[in-house]
Amino acid sequence: MLAADGLKPSSQGKRIAFDGPNRTVIDGPFAETRELVAGFWLWEVKDMDEAVAWVKRCPNPMPEPSEIEIRPLYELADLR
Repeated sequence: MLAADGLKPSSQGKRIAFDGPNRTVIDGPFAETRELVAGFWLWEVKDMDEAVAWVKRCPNPMPEPSEIEIRPLYELADLR
């Protein structure tokens, strides 16, 4: 096993919607989940704003309009 981290709730996450060259940021929580997570990227950033900036620069991961969800990991301090 390479990683066994828990994601914080979607209320603390954001989604970036891709449609051609356009990028739209959507704040969590996300009431309805229609798709399963197919994979993940793990980035070290200083805060959610920096993570959003990185994702907005990414190429669209699918051939049609799509979204990437960003969620922070729990850290040791969160478990105390």
